[in-house]
Amino acid sequence: MNNRMTWIDITKGIGIILVIIGHTSIPNFLTILIFSFHMPLFFVISGFLFNEKKYLDNFSNFIYKKSSTLLWPFYTFSLLTILINYMNSSLIINNENLTNLILGNDSLNTPLWFLTALFSVELLFFIALKYFKNNKYILVIGLIVIIGFINSIIFKLTFFFNLHIAFIALLFFTFGWLLKKYDYVREEVKNSFKEIL
Repeated sequence: MNNRMTWIDITKGIGIILVIIGHTSIPNFLTILIFSFHMPLFFVISGFLFNEKKYLDNFSNFIYKKSSTLLWPFYTFSLLTILINYMNSSLIINNENLTNLILGNDSLNTPLWFLTALFSVELLFFIALKYFKNNKYILVIGLIVIIGFINSIIFKLTFFFNLHIAFIALLFFTFGWLLKKYDYVREEVKNSFKEIL
């Protein structure tokens, strides 16, 4: 039986198209509009699809699975990008690039930043959910998000695995998870996507 949610695939497809459009030569106001929500959209979807029941009793299994699906691709494709650039004699790498790569913050393959940011978001969310019961996890997540906004505005510190981005992205991830948990995505919304097909 296929339990795949078509409307999720459509939403992700729209998000990917917006990412591509946002990096083309379009009017500045459209770029600002697209960049204001297209990446938060991916974090919302990731939160909606997050299945905490698979991992809550096994923290090491969670780390292993998420490292395999997020960190491994980040470093694999980053190293492939370096190799391809080196073979084309167009490699531009310095100590800052190398440090950012090792820390998982950036890569010569720029879009890969999302993988380490998502790893950090899911780790923060998992810890809050596992160790803070009776809805206290919401307070913990709220505090982390506030710290993230304060850091982005005042201190502008960066941390490994794009943790500084994850502090804020956690807001959108949690929103997506709550949408699923309390079934705020109604059948009417899902059916509206089906009508598009």
